[in-house]
Amino acid sequence: MNACIVLTLCDNNLDTEVLTLPQKYQCMVFYGNALYQLTEYMKAEDSLTSDVDVKYKIYLCLSQMKQYREAMSVLEGISSKQRTAKVNLALAKLYLRAGMDRSAITSYKEGMSVCIRSYAGFTWIGCKRLSMWIKGNALLQSREYTTALSTFALMDSKTYLKDNIQLISAIAEARFYDGQYSAALSGFQRAYAIDPLYLKNMDLYAYLLFKEKKANSLDPFNIEAYLLKGTSLLDLKQTQDSALHIQEAMRLAPHRFEAYLGMINCYMASKRTRDALTCAGKAIKTLGSSSRTLTLYASVLSKQQNMAMKAKPYLEKAMKMDPNFLEPVYIMAEILAKEHQYVKGIELLRKQLQTHSTCRLHQMLADFLTNTNEHQEALDQYSIALSLDPSNSRAKEGMERVEKHNDVGLENGYDVDVEDMDNSDNENDYEFSDVESTWSETEFS
Repeated sequence: MNACIVLTLCDNNLDTEVLTLPQKYQCMVFYGNALYQLTEYMKAEDSLTSDVDVKYKIYLCLSQMKQYREAMSVLEGISSKQRTAKVNLALAKLYLRAGMDRSAITSYKEGMSVCIRSYAGFTWIGCKRLSMWIKGNALLQSREYTTALSTFALMDSKTYLKDNIQLISAIAEARFYDGQYSAALSGFQRAYAIDPLYLKNMDLYAYLLFKEKKANSLDPFNIEAYLLKGTSLLDLKQTQDSALHIQEAMRLAPHRFEAYLGMINCYMASKRTRDALTCAGKAIKTLGSSSRTLTLYASVLSKQQNMAMKAKPYLEKAMKMDPNFLEPVYIMAEILAKEHQYVKGIELLRKQLQTHSTCRLHQMLADFLTNTNEHQEALDQYSIALSLDPSNSRAKEGMERVEKHNDVGLENGYDVDVEDMDNSDNENDYEFSDVESTWSETEFS
């Protein structure tokens, strides 16, 4: 809501009058009406009944007419929780004039406290910031998430928009749809801490909490509920029931990547790889070519016999589009392992380890090094992997094999099982960040 952004600018810009009193009052009315339409009734009531600025203007008029007791009475009519810095400072001056030193000290302290929390050191703000907010939302709605995040980040870096609930929630929403689930969760947690009554995007927040085993219940008619129930049913091997729920989520929100991921999981669990590939292609057409959608398509190709070579161009493009997204690296390494191209695999993984350090990267590199008889370095890489994740069974088993080879002197050149590498992080196939994978328009039956 644009009114929320404007009101935040007014509250944090103490030195300049961004809006006149009638304009701010009208803005508050717009904001209250918007909250009412969003069924946030408690917040709507607070917004529509606020008259702090009106009483402050009355105080100014009475002070000019030297009616100080009446002016004091007006300001005292504002509840202590609603008193802004300027209200507290005005009361302190009136108390001093009336000889009420103790009350004056209390008001000064309250005024200083408010200033410390909300003071913004700038002299002007205007339509430019509002236009950035509108631009960011337009980019978000057009699913240009990376650009939207850049626009919102410029606004969030400014002191005068500090802790704006709308902006924080919008950033978290963009990160969620962009697949940055951990960052999105942090953003939603920050928003909830600031205002527990703020309801927008709480369904996305609940979804992320569920992924961390923290959510208790959801609206059964919510898109997130369909996705979560579909995922849970798939975990219980109830594939057809899972597919029905995920298809409904897809119907309600065809722009959601998680729905495609879930549906493809269902197809792959039923060994319907052709349908899974159709669904992955639909994801690219609907959501556009991004690192995630290209990797999704390649992941299905890589599981089909004699199709791994066709997956490589998609993975290479995905890695180029987003160097920080490691899923295409893992899949490419698995393909190279199946092809026994160990030297290329080592080169790929060493390059990634220059900028990233994950348990899975070190463990996969150790597997490749084992197959090229570089046992000492393989042991070193397994050790690093286990230091990052002591529970990684693939790293433990690999280290035991190498140590046994060194102790007993087994034949050189044994191969690490490619299937071990496919599940090297003890994760299901087609994992993208925190979310289980893949879909199609084909009817699941």
